[in-house]
Amino acid sequence: TEALVGEIGGLKSKLHEIEARNESLESDLRKEGAEAERAKSEKAAVAEELAELGFSLAELRTQKQHLESILLEKDAHLEKVIEDLSSFKTKTELENQESASLIQSLKKKMEVSEQQIEALREDRATMANEKDELQLQYAAEREAIVSTQEHLRSVQALVPELEE
Repeated sequence: TEALVGEIGGLKSKLHEIEARNESLESDLRKEGAEAERAKSEKAAVAEELAELGFSLAELRTQKQHLESILLEKDAHLEKVIEDLSSFKTKTELENQESASLIQSLKKKMEVSEQQIEALREDRATMANEKDELQLQYAAEREAIVSTQEHLRSVQALVPELEE
């Protein structure tokens, strides 16, 4: 019986060891369960963040497409403005060339006109001199005619029969 009591004591001791180990394993299992729950919770939070990031990414892609569309419109508008400005520049340059040509032509015409005016002034001065000379000549001839008429009257007064 002593052997039996010793065996029972040994078994009790092993039972305590097994129970202690069992409690330790249960504690470890609870810890691992808690960690598993925490990992599930973290996984759910990460999944939620990923879903939010996916949604944000989709919104950003939509905004990017919208902005690219606007950019294309602005580029097209800018190209049109550049084309219009280039056309305007070319037109302005042509008009400036035509204006310069017209100005040059007008300058030449003004020079010719000024020369003609100067020639007319000279002609006018010459004609004024000629007029003065003619008036002097007229006055001299008038005087000669008056003198000749007076001479003829005096001759006629001397010779009355010539009148008849």
